[in-house]
Amino acid sequence: FAKAFELFEKDAISGDAEATHHLAMCYNYGHGVEENIEKSIELLNKAVNAGDDEACYEMALLYTIGSGVEKSDKESFKWYQKAANMGNVDAFYNLGFCYESQKKHAYSQYKVGLCFLNGIGTEKNSDNAFVFLNLAGKKGFKDAARLAQQLLMADMGRDF
Repeated sequence: FAKAFELFEKDAISGDAEATHHLAMCYNYGHGVEENIEKSIELLNKAVNAGDDEACYEMALLYTIGSGVEKSDKESFKWYQKAANMGNVDAFYNLGFCYESQKKHAYSQYKVGLCFLNGIGTEKNSDNAFVFLNLAGKKGFKDAARLAQQLLMADMGRDF
């Protein structure tokens, strides 16, 4: 690994984005150099700014698992989107999982809203039902949006 590190470092200094990305990974895993996640992140950012989509994808992974950065679904999503926009196929794949996760989250909110609406496992509570159904509806779950709208209309007819 020492020779590879030396070659990557030489090419990275000359501005090669791909070499900068590979150098960052050497620092990330301690290949040919002492492991240094902060240096790895610095080099990944440099490679991304130079147009390396793989480095961008690596940044997304760091945020996904919380390696050297605070774990953040929002940040990882942002980096996956950026990498996908740069043409990274793996980023497109992981974005699919992000979108699927959001759909599942919306479905869970819908189910909780139904529990409050119908008193399943809890007391009936139309206010709480509205909150959860509305959240799911805002994420594109049409049945939830319809029920939230019905609750809102019914609430307008109530005396306060």
